[in-house]
Amino acid sequence: MMVQVFKEKYLWASKKEKSLILDQFVEATGYNRSYARTVLRKKKDNVVKLWSRKKRKTVYDDNVKFYLEKIWEILDRICAKRLVKAIPDTLAKLEQFKVFRIDSNTKKAFFRLVQQL
Repeated sequence: MMVQVFKEKYLWASKKEKSLILDQFVEATGYNRSYARTVLRKKKDNVVKLWSRKKRKTVYDDNVKFYLEKIWEILDRICAKRLVKAIPDTLAKLEQFKVFRIDSNTKKAFFRLVQQL
């Protein structure tokens, strides 16, 4: 309710009056000055849209992430550039010595990862 009263005054005020109204509004609400200005300028009541990051779609499932992290740790946490080149050989050796038992879908995902990078 208080926001609406200040908003009506703010929209029709001159530049100097807007500064005074903004000072009063900040003092009354405790908002940050720039946020208060945003609230008073918004056309819709009490709706201030804050920026939020869009989440990317997950490309690789939890199995791939788990095995990738394990391979990374086995190789002493090498950089990504070297890790990508080492994945096929390391994966083959770990399967040969039966350290990992990886299903075919996870293998395909690993090879897609290697081909993309």
